[in-house]
Amino acid sequence: MGHDWGGGFVVRLVSLRPELVRSWVTDAAGLGHADFQWHQFAKTWQTPGAGEAFIDRARRAGPGAGRDVGAVRRPHDQAVATAGEDPTMVGCILALYRSAVEVGREWAPEFRDVPAPGLVVVPSEEPFLSAEVARHAARQAGASVAELAGLGHWWMLLQDPARGAAMLERF
Repeated sequence: MGHDWGGGFVVRLVSLRPELVRSWVTDAAGLGHADFQWHQFAKTWQTPGAGEAFIDRARRAGPGAGRDVGAVRRPHDQAVATAGEDPTMVGCILALYRSAVEVGREWAPEFRDVPAPGLVVVPSEEPFLSAEVARHAARQAGASVAELAGLGHWWMLLQDPARGAAMLERF
């Protein structure tokens, strides 16, 4: 089970080494689809100079001031603000996003017909990932889809952990 970038790593793992898993769940299946497009924050982080400036602004604003990160809110805004305190973390975040500019196009050819049972979680209020692209990616991988109406990026942690857990148990 993977969330956000962890969900992207699930996509890559089951694409390349499906024999290592009995089942899999991701809320970032779109990363394995050729039509995947990064959200505006990622595009900023992928741009040399602009990514560093974004992190610096977040660090100076401090935790709780990062309302410009949309519906993500905590703990994301705290993480971005505190990441600015650690140059190694900033470098890792920016390097990760910059290494994946064309991730959908690059990963899509292998994210097909995954033999292990899979579940793609699609929160209706996710501000950063396209629900339509996630559903398409699920079809190409042969995975089931779980729609989570009214939930967003933090569906499993801050918004409705009981509903998220029940969905995972059913799967």
